[in-house]
Amino acid sequence: MPPALRPRPRRPSSDDEPSGSVRRSDGPPLRLPAVADRVAEGWWRLSPRRRGAIAIALGTTLTLAALLRVALSPYGPPLPVVLAARDLAVGTRLVSSDLVTARWPTSLVADHLIALPTDALGSTLSIGVPAGIAVSQRHLEGDGVSGALAQWAVAVPVPAELLPPLVAGGRIDVIITLGDGSGAAAASDVRVLSVDGGIVWLEVERSRAPDVSAAAGRGTIGAVLLPG
Repeated sequence: MPPALRPRPRRPSSDDEPSGSVRRSDGPPLRLPAVADRVAEGWWRLSPRRRGAIAIALGTTLTLAALLRVALSPYGPPLPVVLAARDLAVGTRLVSSDLVTARWPTSLVADHLIALPTDALGSTLSIGVPAGIAVSQRHLEGDGVSGALAQWAVAVPVPAELLPPLVAGGRIDVIITLGDGSGAAAASDVRVLSVDGGIVWLEVERSRAPDVSAAAGRGTIGAVLLPG
């Protein structure tokens, strides 16, 4: 066929591209800011050894900065603390799946909350521990409910039948009935230490303990559940 009569090849259009293919962008390529462009060019002009050395130095600097920040924290460096992984009832024999380890700032960790010894596994809890609460040697067999008491508190037993259903770790306001039939708050924000059979042990401030104990003995005691 003479050259003049040959059909001219058709220029491919965007409609001819297979589905899923990447189309070339129309317009000029993306331009970086001048400063970023110069930094990128300088970076890639460096030898691979120098780029690796700079990356290592940068990583080391960031790590040291993080460690320095922790060391200078007003809360102190973190310490390991063992937490209950789930709600643990009285009499639970501890296994590894019952516990998880967390790191708390030093100022938030009392001496008795520092990580349990390895021989704690297999020990029996003398009081219940709700999930997320730190487990200490004081919770273990032999220490009794007094093991978890704050220094300002005492443990007061109350018949469970006089109170609503409670769980260890819950908080209540203790209400007593006065002689004229009215009620009064005998203790506020009281922690439930343990629910053991028919006895509920409450952590009560020392000055409030006589009123709570007397009301429990007369059967004129009740409770209001607090949130959380």
